[in-house]
Amino acid sequence: PEFAQWCGTESTADWHTRFNAVAVVYGHLHIPRSTTYAGVRFEEVSMGYPREWRQQRRKSGWLREILPGRLAEDSSGESA
Repeated sequence: PEFAQWCGTESTADWHTRFNAVAVVYGHLHIPRSTTYAGVRFEEVSMGYPREWRQQRRKSGWLREILPGRLAEDSSGESA
């Protein structure tokens, strides 16, 4: 699907299942994390603002493997 102005709203909520996605990569929240919804891995990969870089880099590093996927864990350490 093409990127649309409304991307990220309820109109796209089922795209990961409708399009049989293996992984979804997105960024906007400034909180890098991995989660799983309906068996699909979601990777928030935003870098944040420069003032946040030192803290984020220390915590998780800049690079992470997306595919082949693994079961993602949420911030509590439990599978989402």
